[in-house]
Amino acid sequence: MNTTNIYYTIDKPNVLYLVYKRLRIAFGVPIGFMLMYAAYTGSPFTLILLMSGFGVLCIQLFGDFYNDYVDYSEDIRNERHDKITTNKILSLYHVRNLSLSLLFAGLIVLGLTHMSLFIWGLCYSILLWAYSAQSIRLKKYNIMGYIVAGSPFLFLPYFLGDSFRGGLATPDLVFLSLFYFTQCMYISCQKDSTDTKDVTNLFIDKGWKQASFITLIFASLSSISLLSLCLNSVWLLSVWGINFSSKILNVSKIWKKEMSRELRSKLILVEFLTPYLYLLAVLL
Repeated sequence: MNTTNIYYTIDKPNVLYLVYKRLRIAFGVPIGFMLMYAAYTGSPFTLILLMSGFGVLCIQLFGDFYNDYVDYSEDIRNERHDKITTNKILSLYHVRNLSLSLLFAGLIVLGLTHMSLFIWGLCYSILLWAYSAQSIRLKKYNIMGYIVAGSPFLFLPYFLGDSFRGGLATPDLVFLSLFYFTQCMYISCQKDSTDTKDVTNLFIDKGWKQASFITLIFASLSSISLLSLCLNSVWLLSVWGINFSSKILNVSKIWKKEMSRELRSKLILVEFLTPYLYLLAVLL
């Protein structure tokens, strides 16, 4: 790939938004999921847990920055102004090196915590690479690509269980793993409702009706699995209620083709905050 320093102009105030956009999913999904795991199982917030969270955070950011690096030409063609590579922030050369640095840092940190988490992180890294890499390009398969790339989250609670509880065979983690996976799928699917310039978009490939139905399925499964995790207290049920209300509004707006990027950005923030709200409810 040509790594010539080509930029697209950007107003300075938007730089903070671009940083926020990259960090919100990294903190909202892998870090949030690990904190939710600790809250659900009663695991102590030790240095090992914090190190594990940092390692997974680095790997998630590797995937995001690597995707920006590979998709640069496509983003320019689609006039995407919400990427670090298409603006005056970092060159392609620096984004590539940053992504690789984050990958190595994440794997090293996970290797220092527990072998199970290192194996999980390595598998997730390979799938993140395959999602964007031109030679494989899981991204072009939209829903199947999302399922394959997000599949590690179906097993994350069990690898965490091996690391912090001393065993993978923990049936009590079934609903937690289902929430992790279906939540990732829902976030990926609903994103396509406004990012319709990408030819790999779910709503372009499957049609609006079918894509909306797929989004609804994952929203429902995510909500049901979260409800099963929130039956122990009124505080937890309130977390589920907030999440459920956000999903209802999001899916209904998508179904009616009334969704805007601004509204979706606000509603998806609820999804990223849900694990933290869950943690807060447990502490209360």
